[in-house]
Amino acid sequence: MSKGISKYNQSGWKHTKKAKRKIKLARAKQIITKETKKKISDANTGQNNPFYGRKHTEKSRLNMSKNHTGQISSIKGLTYEQKYGEEKALRIKNKLSKNNGSKRPEVKEKIKQARLKQILPTKDTSIELKIKEMLDKMDIQYEHPYIFNNALTCDFAIPSLKLIIECDGCYWHSCPKHHPKARVTNDKERDKYTAYFGWKTLRLWEHDINDNVEYCLKTIQDTFKTALDGSRMSSKSLLYQT
Repeated sequence: MSKGISKYNQSGWKHTKKAKRKIKLARAKQIITKETKKKISDANTGQNNPFYGRKHTEKSRLNMSKNHTGQISSIKGLTYEQKYGEEKALRIKNKLSKNNGSKRPEVKEKIKQARLKQILPTKDTSIELKIKEMLDKMDIQYEHPYIFNNALTCDFAIPSLKLIIECDGCYWHSCPKHHPKARVTNDKERDKYTAYFGWKTLRLWEHDINDNVEYCLKTIQDTFKTALDGSRMSSKSLLYQT
């Protein structure tokens, strides 16, 4: 038997804990260039990947689930900025954004269907809680969150007026004031889709919700009053900026 490895049932071999620690320390000292990373990525992409076309068995999935049960995330309760700092947090968010945008249509469809099966309501974001408080004060009857045509999840909706209210985070929705090129969003496509069915969308930016409460309150009141009066509103999204 080779030094540092032990027999692992009938599945082959695995490293001992001592060997794993040595490998981890050795890899921590390695400096991998971007060119090398790309070569490694290309060598394991598509049919080159040894797991290509295969799926985990139910037994494997159960084992992975058990291994992760009880583990506490190192970032739990923290923002990316608090955990990694501004610069690294931006790199991580950009990477997540690019990965989300590169998913194949069939993968996106699976994700959409999985999200629609989620038990709602989920935990509200801080800006959603503030808008919820505003709507409650105005005694406006709304649904939150709202599943539109079994295709989209909207933050708030007033079905009787066919009005949707979205709380857009500055980074995740590429706010022109703070993150104009942060990521590519599908907000316009969503608004066109809902407008096709005669719905209007009011979008409020995170910085307005946090720093300009009176403006948001007045915007919601004016939009609600216009819809209630039966006045014609543009079928395009009402995108308010300050």
